[in-house]
Amino acid sequence: MKTPVIENALPRLRGARWVQARIPEHAELWAPGNPHSVGKDQSHRRALAQELRELIEHDSWKWPRRRVYFFSDLHADTDAFFASLVASGGVKKTGPGDKDFALTKTGRKARFLIGGDCFDKGPSSLRLLRVIRRLMDKGAQLGILAGNHDIRTMLGMHSLGMDPDPHTDHFFIRMGPKAVPFLQEIHEQYPSGKKALRDLPSSRECRRRLYPSARWFQEFPEIASWVMPDSGIQREVERLRAKMERFEKDCTDAGLSLRDVFAATQQWRRLFLEPRGEFS
Repeated sequence: MKTPVIENALPRLRGARWVQARIPEHAELWAPGNPHSVGKDQSHRRALAQELRELIEHDSWKWPRRRVYFFSDLHADTDAFFASLVASGGVKKTGPGDKDFALTKTGRKARFLIGGDCFDKGPSSLRLLRVIRRLMDKGAQLGILAGNHDIRTMLGMHSLGMDPDPHTDHFFIRMGPKAVPFLQEIHEQYPSGKKALRDLPSSRECRRRLYPSARWFQEFPEIASWVMPDSGIQREVERLRAKMERFEKDCTDAGLSLRDVFAATQQWRRLFLEPRGEFS
């Protein structure tokens, strides 16, 4: 049976010509959609039914009073985010720039919800975050959920300001090569050069602060043994060794010294953790 196409289901697209991505032209019913919908996913049908029954029994469902626009897995791709905003009908694009947009009549009454993972993979985390801030400044009722990529970035960067602890010493290097473009962004967009590096520690000291110590490889398996199986601990240790071996090369390929990297992490703390930081 062919999935029915819903006529007039898509909102009026405002300013689609300014969007640098394809926008959907058709819509389908969610429940009987193809192929992994609730109605057709037979392999999980029993588990889904049980989960829904438990949710309904625990508390009665309430339909939201206002329209909700839900966006997930943005992954630092601002152009795709703009396409999604316009496709929702909640935003109209008025020009090619990141500031050239406004809320539509329905958008001013709606709730915008971002379902996490703003960081990693895409071309610019900072550009995306600035557009999200502008969306709020234009009056959007906005909520942001933390995804696993967001939490990993927060923990990895924040761990560098914490006291040495085998629970957390590996968090920064654990981010791996995905962190390098973000660090490069900060390095390029905020003060850098010899003057910015003047008060920083030596390259050797920066390496010591960024990398877990040799003791970590003995201490971590001991403290993790009560929450992870031996095979999982071994994979984690091997994974970290591999990331340690290639991290400095990835930074060098991006034009960053370890002192540049350390400076970027300190700038991150000012941007995200200090009350007056741009992304606080």
